[in-house]
Amino acid sequence: MPHSSPAIDHLFGEAGHGVRWAASEIPGAAIADGCITIDGQPLAFAAENRQGGAFAIRGGANGLVLHANNAVSTISGLLELARRRRAGMGDTCDLAPRFRTRMYKHEIVFEGSGAKSKAWDGSAPKLPITDYPAETMEGLCRELARRHFGALVLYPGTYHPFEFFLGYEDMAHATHLAHDLRRRNREALRRFLGIARSYGLTTYLQHYVSHFTQGIADHLHLGLKEGGTRLAGISHPGVDAYIAYAYHQCFREVPELDGLFYNFESGGDAADLLRRTLFPAVAKLPRAPHAIFRLWGISDVVGFSGLVRDYPGPKALKHKPHDTADVYSVPVADARVAVWKRALPDVEFFFSNGPCHNCGTNISNRLFTDRDYTAALLQDFLDKGADSLAFQSISELLLPLLPGKEAFPAGDHHPGRLNQGHLDAVVDFVRGEQPSRKVLTARTAARFGCSTRAATAIDGATLAASRIILDQYTQFWHGSAQEGYLYPGRLSHYQEPFFYAPVSFINRIGAIPHNVAWRAWAVRDRVLRVVPEDTQAPIDFANPAVRRKPARHPLVMAASLARRVSEARRHLAAYRAETGPAADPVFAGQVELNCLLGERIRREILIAVELCRCYFVADRRAFFAHLRRARDLMLETAKLLGETGRRATDSFVSVTTAKQFDPAADAAALDRILAHARDDIPFPALQAYLRSHERFNEIRRMCRPFVSVREAMERRNRGLLTQALRQAERSISLLARPQHALLRDNVLAWAQHLRAELDALHMPAIACPPAESVAGDQGFRRLQHDQCYRWGELCWEDFASFFARQDFAGPDNCDFRVARTADGLQVSLREHGIDWAERSATWEKNRGTVNQTGFLQVMLDPGAHGDRMLHYTLYFRGEGGTVASLQELPDGRFVREKPAPVQGLITAFANTDSTWRFDLTIPWAQLGGAPEPGAMWRLNLLSNPSVRRNRRVIWCSAYEWQNEVHRMGRMFIV
Repeated sequence: MPHSSPAIDHLFGEAGHGVRWAASEIPGAAIADGCITIDGQPLAFAAENRQGGAFAIRGGANGLVLHANNAVSTISGLLELARRRRAGMGDTCDLAPRFRTRMYKHEIVFEGSGAKSKAWDGSAPKLPITDYPAETMEGLCRELARRHFGALVLYPGTYHPFEFFLGYEDMAHATHLAHDLRRRNREALRRFLGIARSYGLTTYLQHYVSHFTQGIADHLHLGLKEGGTRLAGISHPGVDAYIAYAYHQCFREVPELDGLFYNFESGGDAADLLRRTLFPAVAKLPRAPHAIFRLWGISDVVGFSGLVRDYPGPKALKHKPHDTADVYSVPVADARVAVWKRALPDVEFFFSNGPCHNCGTNISNRLFTDRDYTAALLQDFLDKGADSLAFQSISELLLPLLPGKEAFPAGDHHPGRLNQGHLDAVVDFVRGEQPSRKVLTARTAARFGCSTRAATAIDGATLAASRIILDQYTQFWHGSAQEGYLYPGRLSHYQEPFFYAPVSFINRIGAIPHNVAWRAWAVRDRVLRVVPEDTQAPIDFANPAVRRKPARHPLVMAASLARRVSEARRHLAAYRAETGPAADPVFAGQVELNCLLGERIRREILIAVELCRCYFVADRRAFFAHLRRARDLMLETAKLLGETGRRATDSFVSVTTAKQFDPAADAAALDRILAHARDDIPFPALQAYLRSHERFNEIRRMCRPFVSVREAMERRNRGLLTQALRQAERSISLLARPQHALLRDNVLAWAQHLRAELDALHMPAIACPPAESVAGDQGFRRLQHDQCYRWGELCWEDFASFFARQDFAGPDNCDFRVARTADGLQVSLREHGIDWAERSATWEKNRGTVNQTGFLQVMLDPGAHGDRMLHYTLYFRGEGGTVASLQELPDGRFVREKPAPVQGLITAFANTDSTWRFDLTIPWAQLGGAPEPGAMWRLNLLSNPSVRRNRRVIWCSAYEWQNEVHRMGRMFIV
């Protein structure tokens, strides 16, 4: 039976504040003695088990009765009643919002963090939480209540937020930040979270698992520095003790915090770490906090599921919908949610949505709203089994609606005005509503303060401009694998045939054996049709042997981009004509920026097609004609974009873009090839040479960085290399005449590289003799350039290298040897032909950063088990480092131990003006004992002493995967 005269605070506790506010919004409502009346009639509350924030308002004998089961749904019901009364609708209703829980992420920065705003009008200092007006905090919580959100997660602009607000009374060495600074941050954080709880919101703080502070790194002498690398993923008792301390103190010092949001990006598969740190911390608390586990970086389903099951408090899983790529181009969620639903059927699962960082098309702070797309994606969330929804935005889209907004930088207001429709689309879906065009136009008119006609034009321009972004990522799908340090970088979408695949490549990922790059949250071990097979790579479109032309082949996508640009500009012109001088310059600028992206991507598609056609030409004239058209398009692109446009459109390409896109320089490179158009060139020889490169490039369709080259992949690669070598040898035979000797020499260099690639498929062997039996320079072996078959090359190098000899082996000159001493295994590394002063300065500049891990890495499998390794990473000159272990299980999963600081190693370093040598001795005790003569161990080692992209050298090629258990050479003990 409903309570007839409830006391609000008794029923709802601290959330009674939000209930009273919501009631005050209702026309005709009054609150007296803790009870609510409407038009003089009491409003009664009936507690019902209605999940997901559902509520119902029904008539009772003495007035209205609100049926709900918690404060959030009660507040939502009161606000719905207020909305209906203002609109002249009936009081009674029944609403069951879609998704069990709706979480909202708000990004903050702590005072002293140095974070900058990513505002559209520049990089102004971001307002720290200590300067938030209290009315802004309260206003945000009210707006969330209006939109049926039941949880708030604060996302600090730092990997390790605890350092900015913990007191550290018992661990003063953990931070260099001033006590008063941390106190101010803590007070502001508590104020914000307390306000959120007063509106019934469950409160969370996001952090990155395994991170620690610079103070801890210094105290433990780890040789790392924040800013140069992430201080994370290190196995050390002192680090564990600190993390456990931070977890415990966090909830002690900020009791308004309900739980933590665990991000595993910096410490994947960290179940053991959390058992060692989080569980003991929680055991000392009066209640177990809530835990939201974000699954990016979690591939050990079995181990992690055990952790989640054992966690004693409320818990849930969360992930962004597109695991296989940081894209957002098709409204399809990753089906691997089913893996986790099977493993943990009773645990709530969230999918995320919204323009957040690279979770949403890399459209952070870009104009993007497409209601049809959003509704289709959210429906797919439900269809795939998601229970709940997390809305994420790098910018606060609700800021224009909040009191106290004047305190925030001017640029922070723009995203809300321009992209609030994205959030509106989510809320409409949650409510099960499909507003009319009239309603949507009225919303836009209110946001922009403009006429209905102007609002109609704004909506049209926004939609067309948004779909430009979707077209870009449909034709050029961006995965995460090529973001690593060693790759040449994201230069252009036409740089090579397979660096950027069309989005339908996602369907093939399950067909790639021993695939590590796409194991971010569950192994995809079977082919899945994730997206329609209606897109095509330019190389396939250009190949006359490929007869199939899918519905959205490259030229169709180029035409679509042209239409989108034209449509967006037409609507923008109508908007400007309607508003005149009052036109919003930020909106107009963002539409134009999206259009500029469309102009760029359309031309990149056309350039890629022309370059790819060069591989398949039937005559000399066609070859140079395609090059000339590509060159002209590059020049046209450079002129259209200019320096400003190039850098501006880079921001759409990737958050990790190398910012090296330079179509004018690319055109100049093509000009150097075109200069040979009148040379005496036997075309059949050039044709065979081009065919050789096309066969070689085909390797990269499936063999990409972080894909293990073994068994089926080895056979495939060997077959393609053999085909490429056959064509190269044919080209050589067609260049037999004396006047073609230079061209023949160029092709011979390529053939030599192909033979080296064939040799690299075989595991090399080396002897490990007693150290006293080898002289100072004996027994050294040259290291080879480690690359994934020229992954990320500029494809016109395939053409230019016919006319000018190219060094395919790379410029670095490093060698190594192994020997055994009474103390342990000795590994010696040398580099030759350098300027030592320059090399030393480079190392000093990168000391403490992630780059120092490229000095020397040694992978060992004592006893040659074949499925495991010890991985030693030595920093510059051997001054510090880490050791980790890895074992591959029969089902393809890995058991890893996080890196721990090295101990007990014997090192020596010496140099001259042009060379250096490093000797490392690993004690036998760390390797399970000294081997007997005749034994065989497995070994690999790599180095990148020049600290440059794509310059890593290695003994046994691992094809850009350094933790490759399979790709290790043989070391024979003699």
